[in-house]
Amino acid sequence: MSVMTGSRIRRAQRGGVVVVVGPDGAGKTTLRHALANSSCGLDLKTERRPGPLPKLTRGIVTEPHRHPPRSTLGSSAKLVYYFTDAWLVWLFRVRPQVREGTWVVKERGWWDMIVDPRRYRLRTSPGLVRVLGRLLPRPDLLVILEAPPDLIRSRKTELPAEEIERQMQIWREAVSAGQRQRRLYLDASLPVDELVRLTSEEVRRMGGAVGGWTGLPSRRDPRWTLPRGPRTLAAKALRIYQPVTLKGLAGWSAARVVASLGGFRLLPGSDVEPSVVASALEPRLGSLRIVALARTNHPGRFVALLADHDGRRRAVAKFATDEAGKAVLRREGEAIEALGALLPPPLFPPRVQDRGEDHLILDAVEWQPRLLSWRLPEEVADALGRFFAAGVQEASGAERSPLGPAHGDFAPWNLFRTRDGWTLLDWEEARQGAPPFFDLFHYLVQAHALLRHPTRRQLLAG
Repeated sequence: MSVMTGSRIRRAQRGGVVVVVGPDGAGKTTLRHALANSSCGLDLKTERRPGPLPKLTRGIVTEPHRHPPRSTLGSSAKLVYYFTDAWLVWLFRVRPQVREGTWVVKERGWWDMIVDPRRYRLRTSPGLVRVLGRLLPRPDLLVILEAPPDLIRSRKTELPAEEIERQMQIWREAVSAGQRQRRLYLDASLPVDELVRLTSEEVRRMGGAVGGWTGLPSRRDPRWTLPRGPRTLAAKALRIYQPVTLKGLAGWSAARVVASLGGFRLLPGSDVEPSVVASALEPRLGSLRIVALARTNHPGRFVALLADHDGRRRAVAKFATDEAGKAVLRREGEAIEALGALLPPPLFPPRVQDRGEDHLILDAVEWQPRLLSWRLPEEVADALGRFFAAGVQEASGAERSPLGPAHGDFAPWNLFRTRDGWTLLDWEEARQGAPPFFDLFHYLVQAHALLRHPTRRQLLAG
């Protein structure tokens, strides 16, 4: 288990754009304002209107289909006008907020002109609307509100039931720029609080990963689930894995270069998203969000990397879905608090932020890669001896040597070098009553068996 480095970045994590669409009376404006005013732990803000260019329609539209369409030439000119305004809004209003980590909530969006051209008095080819639409930045999430036409018409009588049904059908026919557009279909008859919750969960499930998720080494059965973008976040998310071999370090370094150049956007999307873990941890996350997920060697156990809206790595969460895994997490949390205090510098235990029946949340560790991780530094070996001595128990009965505390799983992949010393993770096997040198020999044997260093001859010579 590992966490991301705490290198200084202003904003490692982007926000995104949420567009709420649906027929008149579906509740688009209500949901948009409710999202912006919600306390869901996400930075959601409604788009400020009007745009940089003057509005062509004054006042509130109460009869959207009252006036006839403009001429073909006038419609084309109006479409270009709207296109220019949309680009200016993106460049000078939306894009700066997205780069600062804000999720901007808009209403209708560009594709509403295909669904309901009469509202905009357009008499142009849908193909032209599509071509211009593809030149605009695609929303990160399209929230489509649906409900029985009679229910929607009971709220607003601006459109007949047949027109409402037609519009919902067009939204279902993938007018929103193809299958790559992420969508969320919601029942508009639900209470607005429930719609806010469902939308917020979807945004949180996306994890701020603009472009979606990818899985490594396999997208269908990934060991690591990582964001495809933005590229800074994708590179930082690779800190979910700490390499302990030269081959692993080379591959990890190469992957960071590819991710930093935007190469992860070329990878296929993962069939597995960190939604299950995110939903379970949501009450504990607060303003944090999952930016990377790792599946451990044990079924039903995960490690999630958590960051705040500024992109700073704040915590790592260990999560279990089965009873055996939950028991392990309880045991580990208790061991860190009981035995971790005995560790002398330069060894340190991770600080526990929160622990419960199915989770254990720890502080993020700013670890540094090691070229020869199998080598045990003398200062660490010395600290292990003092750790044992701090809790030593005198020998009794047939015992010939005293017993003391042990980490139990002291190995190269659980020892992290930091600027201030060494952090020792994974305390699930920690215990009292271990023989002297247990952790020392465990480290050397594990390194020999799995990393092939030190060699058998070196061990015997030592």
